[in-house]
Amino acid sequence: MNLFQLNRAEACVAMKKNNIAFIGGYEPLTAEIFKNSKKKYSNTIFINLSSSISLKEKNIFSLKVYEFSKIINLLKKFNIRNVCLIGKVNRPNLSNIKIDHVLAKYISQIMNEYKKGDGQTLDLILTILKNEGFISKSLKSIDGSFYFNKSDNEYIFNDDNNDQFDIKKGVSLLNKISKYDNAQAAVVSNGYILGIEATEGTDQLLKRVASEKKKLKLTNREGILIKISKINQSNNTDNPVIGPKTILNAVKANLNGIAIKKINTIVFNKSKIIKMLNENNLNLYFI
Repeated sequence: MNLFQLNRAEACVAMKKNNIAFIGGYEPLTAEIFKNSKKKYSNTIFINLSSSISLKEKNIFSLKVYEFSKIINLLKKFNIRNVCLIGKVNRPNLSNIKIDHVLAKYISQIMNEYKKGDGQTLDLILTILKNEGFISKSLKSIDGSFYFNKSDNEYIFNDDNNDQFDIKKGVSLLNKISKYDNAQAAVVSNGYILGIEATEGTDQLLKRVASEKKKLKLTNREGILIKISKINQSNNTDNPVIGPKTILNAVKANLNGIAIKKINTIVFNKSKIIKMLNENNLNLYFI
């Protein structure tokens, strides 16, 4: 083998090492992540577990969450070892699970973990793939553009001592209930808990809070949305997410701000979020 052939072979090996498979729910945020990644890696694929609907875009494959043999065969077909779990994946109906030869090895663990919550579903998928020889990657290690970075500052327009009190109470509340895999978000105003995120998600929580504030005739601009990851939650699965809809609904709920952890909060369309914060004088706190 000559030097040119050697370099070419080394490049092919490096390329295979860098190939990425995103596994999870296909939605606007994850579609944007997938689009960005395809510019960097030759064999980026997306294994969509959120719907049985076939997506026609190249290298997107829709499978059931329990079809591990098919998932692993796809990863091998594209010479992929690195996997990143992103997007929402709901727990499947256990009565609909069809056992394949990979799933059979983990069925007792699956039966236990699926009952605990959607977060455990992602963690279990990741555990099985790691046991089968694949490498887990965080989104941040693949594409840091979807996060606030060290140079990003807090955005404080309407500083209020109550904000810090509400943030502290919200963090304490979410940490206490995180063991139940219930929520990543809560709204606290002047020490009162106006809402805790349930299965409906953050946007619906904010709409609910807006409705309650209207009923209670709370016309002053006050309250903080606190959104953080659960205690002991892996940074490789189910990170908190904020996007333009989060900002819009926080404004509609007449809140004073949003509090997040810079290190692991995924930010969808950061430039638009910053613009909306400025236009609406909405505080952004980094916990």
